[in-house]
Amino acid sequence: MGSSHIITDTLEEIVEGSVWLHRQKLVKGISPYWYTRIKLPDFIESRSSRAQYIRRSTKKESKDEAAQWAIDLYHEMCGNQKLGMPTESRTFSWIFADYQRLQKRGVDAGEVSENRYQLNDSTYRNYFSSFFGEMDIRKVNSETILEYKAQRNTQMGLAGGASVRKRTKPSAHTINVENMVLRDILKHAHDKKYIHSIPTIKNNYSQRVPRLDFSADEWAYILKRFDEDIAKSKQNQVAVHEWRYKLMLKTLCQLLVYSGARVGGETNQSLIWDDVRAVENVSGREKQHHIGTHTECPYDKREIVRVEVMVRNVKYRTKPNPRLVMAIPYLEPALRAWRSASDFGLNNQFIFCHQGEGMNGEPSTPIKSFKSGFERFLKRHTNEDFLLWKDEESPHRTLYSLRHTYATQRLINGDIGVYELARNMGTSIRELERTYAKALPQAFAKQLTSGLR
Repeated sequence: MGSSHIITDTLEEIVEGSVWLHRQKLVKGISPYWYTRIKLPDFIESRSSRAQYIRRSTKKESKDEAAQWAIDLYHEMCGNQKLGMPTESRTFSWIFADYQRLQKRGVDAGEVSENRYQLNDSTYRNYFSSFFGEMDIRKVNSETILEYKAQRNTQMGLAGGASVRKRTKPSAHTINVENMVLRDILKHAHDKKYIHSIPTIKNNYSQRVPRLDFSADEWAYILKRFDEDIAKSKQNQVAVHEWRYKLMLKTLCQLLVYSGARVGGETNQSLIWDDVRAVENVSGREKQHHIGTHTECPYDKREIVRVEVMVRNVKYRTKPNPRLVMAIPYLEPALRAWRSASDFGLNNQFIFCHQGEGMNGEPSTPIKSFKSGFERFLKRHTNEDFLLWKDEESPHRTLYSLRHTYATQRLINGDIGVYELARNMGTSIRELERTYAKALPQAFAKQLTSGLR
């Protein structure tokens, strides 16, 4: 870029001692636009006379329009100065960058999770940048936020065609997460006094999409189909990885149905063999042992009371403490069968991990997602009697439906109270009641229909 300087014969004072207009001489000639130089009343004196002035392009070719623009800017800056606010406004992108710098210090100090830092970054990059990026932060108000939401719902997928994935309308949860990030950015701007107040941002409380589960008959059908698939794959000696993957997926499904734990961070991404213990009844006394390592007496002579699972959600590093989940005894033989088939069966190795020559204590790598494998299974085995998978446009079951199956069946069986169930699932009673409202009348049918004659 070529150098420029003020044309001295165009320098004109339009507010005494405070505002000047001028044009600039460029390498290729004289700029058609007028520029302003502003000195505020309480501007801190500097050794450099140049640093005492605020310089802006009016982007006006008309001298009169440029003068009015400069005067308006001068009065605006004076007003901000009296209110103790920064004299110069900032763009949304500048505010976000400043906000992220503060968040990064929080990550380094262990006060902010790395996941939250990355969430901020991806939300800005994929959604906020194209709409708010170069907008004056003072113009981000309730009206512009509503305009953003309308555009967000219209364009559906990632902004600017950044993704080749199928575009779908963002869920209420997704929008609410974006609202959370936007609120924090605007709060930062308010704390820095770049805006007078934080606009109201309302969450989406539209009708909740029912969480789909599997019936008891469907679950029995799923187990049967798993066993058939595994037996068929075992017949092919070359495809040992295939039947072991199916057995691992079946075991994960059983873990979710028998414990109510969350798929992902609580289970397949974090569980090691040392996190699961079986509790057995031997001569009227309870004994705890690692699954697959107990040899005091034959398995058929033992009564498994429960399985205890220590879950840690690896997604939230600020909440590292594990919680204890009590699982149905059916989980013990399932885990035992998978441990005997897995290459990685040491106590410090991941339960659900990529297989291959791990018997010498080599580190195991957890499988982050079983989503596609479970979807293929449901599609392959859906039929007229068991509609496990509907078309792409209809609500369909996922791995998370297995957790819902656990909750629904526990409520329908009526063998556990809502409080105890909520504690075991790591959720609130309010959320449990909202999510499983349809199952609650069945859960308490006996109590509701007995009593007065």
